[in-house]
Parts: sequence; C-alpha cells; structure tokens
Amino acid sequence: MFSNLFMGMFAEPLSEDDERNLRTVFGYIPNSSRALDWLLRLGHPADAKGGKRHQDIADLVNRDLSEMRPLINSKPVLAAMGYGVDTTVSDEAIFWNAFVAPSNVEYIDSLGDYYGRLAADMDEKLRALSDAFYKIAFNLHLQFALSASLVNSNCSFDNYLELYLAGADYALGTTGAIIYIHKQ
Repeated sequence: MFSNLFMGMFAEPLSEDDERNLRTVFGYIPNSSRALDWLLRLGHPADAKGGKRHQDIADLVNRDLSEMRPLINSKPVLAAMGYGVDTTVSDEAIFWNAFVAPSNVEYIDSLGDYYGRLAADMDEKLRALSDAFYKIAFNLHLQFALSASLVNSNCSFDNYLELYLAGADYALGTTGAIIYIHKQ
C-alpha cells in the first residue's frame, strides 16, 4: 500500500492530492510527522536539490560519519571513518565499485544491525512503512534515515538526508568516504 503512494515521487513532483493522501495515511501512524516532512521534501526535488557546494556536501558527509561512529564496532571501519572525505566523483561506475567494496558493505551492515535492533520494536504499520521507504529508492541508508524518526533512535540521520536531497551519496572506502555527485 505505502509503496504505491511513494513510487511516483521520483518521477515527478508530488501533486497536492498526493501530498494530501500522504498526510492522511501518515496521520494513522504514531511518531511519523518528522518522516513525513522528509518524505515531502524528497517529493519536491526541484525545491530540495542543488545549491550545495562541494565543501557543503563534504561537511554533510563528515558530520554523518561522526554521528554514525557510536553505531560501529569494527576497527577497520572506524579507522576509515576517521579519514573523513577521500575524494569526490561524478562517475557512477567508480562510485558503484566503492559502494560494493568490503569496507562500505561492512559499514552499511553495521548501520543495518543498529536499524534491525530498532525495527524489532516496530509495530506492523511502522515496519510496512519502513519497508516502503526502501522500495522508493532502493537505498538502505535512506531507509534507515527516514525510518529513524519513527522509533526511538540515538541518531537522527539528518545529515544523510540533507546529502541525499543535495543530489549526492557516499560510500566508505578504506581511506575515507567517496562522495558521489549525481548528474543533474
């Protein structure tokens, strides 16, 4: 149900009817107003993207890495996080190679372990909504970021959401984060 509401969000901006429908659905879900605010920002890409300089994007990545540090138990991943931003790329193939590399997979798995502990306390409606967040962009980090506000999370993931809205993403390499700037 939720997935059908979200699927068109990335193809075109939300209409007033779409926004009203989302507000109605989210009205039945406790603690969902923050997630809805972020989702509505995602649904208006023209308002959200652009305007961020490379340094602003690097700052978001560094702040996100800093916020995620307490969730990580792996010494190699913590060491890589400590390097901060390594490089910025606009070539999707280079980013994809970094994304599937062992250090980033371990990083995302660690975030997933944290999120899994949070999700264990979710009721059925929240779990369905969280699953739908993943389906809108096929991005686990985005799912964690949108879902964190639905439950009692120690991390807000706000830096990642701002990064995503700016049209960027990152993967964690062994020598720091590789930022990917989406072509607009």
